[in-house]
Amino acid sequence: MIGVLGLVAAIAAGLAASGGAAQAPAPAPSTGTPAPAPAAAPVGTPAAPTAAPAPLPVSADEEYAVKMRELEDMVSELKEQVFRSKAKLQLLAEQVAGGVGTGAKIIVVHKNQMGGNFLLTSANYFLDGQPLLQETDETGAKLTDKKELPVFDGNIVEGSHTLSVQLVYKGNGTGVFRYLAAYTWTLKDSVTFTAEPGKVVTIDAVGFEKGNFTTPVEERPAIRFETNISQESPAEAGKSTAAKPAEASVAPAPAAGVETK
Repeated sequence: MIGVLGLVAAIAAGLAASGGAAQAPAPAPSTGTPAPAPAAAPVGTPAAPTAAPAPLPVSADEEYAVKMRELEDMVSELKEQVFRSKAKLQLLAEQVAGGVGTGAKIIVVHKNQMGGNFLLTSANYFLDGQPLLQETDETGAKLTDKKELPVFDGNIVEGSHTLSVQLVYKGNGTGVFRYLAAYTWTLKDSVTFTAEPGKVVTIDAVGFEKGNFTTPVEERPAIRFETNISQESPAEAGKSTAAKPAEASVAPAPAAGVETK
C-alpha cells in the first residue's frame, strides 16, 4: 500500500513540474522603437565643387580700350607723314630707274573755299595713282579750318602725269538749312599735266561753291583746278604761283563728279 502511494505521489509531482514549465510565459516583446542602423557611406560621392575663378576686373578692359584709343590717335597723326614720304620715295625711285634729271617740279596745294554750311571730313590726293595726302576728320573741324594745306612740293619725272583728288563734305546747316546735316557730298576730279625740264607746275585744287544765290545749296559743292606753269628755277618755285601759264602744257580736267547722299 505504501509503495502504491509513493508511486502516485511521484506521478503527481512529475505532472506538476511539466505543467509549470509549459505555462511559463514567453518574454514580452520590447515596446521601444529599434534604433536605426547607421547609414553606410555612399559609394562614389563626388567631391565638393571648387569655387569658380573670380572674373577679370572691368578696369583692365577699360585700360586696354584707353591704350587702343591712344594708339589710334598716334597712327592718325603719323598717317599723313607716312603717305607723303612714300610718295616722295616712289618718285625718287622712278627718277633713278629712268635716269632722268631733277629739272621738273610740281607744287600741289589744297584750298578750301566752301562756306559754313559744309564741313570737309576727308581729303585724298593721288599723283599717277600714288598717294600724296590722305586725311580724315570725322568731325570736319580740323580739315575745314585749314583753308590752305600744302600737299606736295618736289621734283618729279619729266613727262605726262595725272593728279586725282577726292574730297568728302558733310552738311552743317542751321536754321532753314538744318536739313543739310543729313547730306554727304563726295567730289572727285582730276587734271593731267606735262612736267618739262626747267619748268615748275603749280596746281591749286580748290573746293568751292559753284553757281549763285539761285543755285540750290545742295548742288553747290564742286572742285576746280588752278594751274600755273613757270619757267623759273626750282629754287624760286615758291614765287611762281602768280606767273603766266606756259602755252598748251596742261590738259583740261575732266568734268567733276559729285556723289550726294
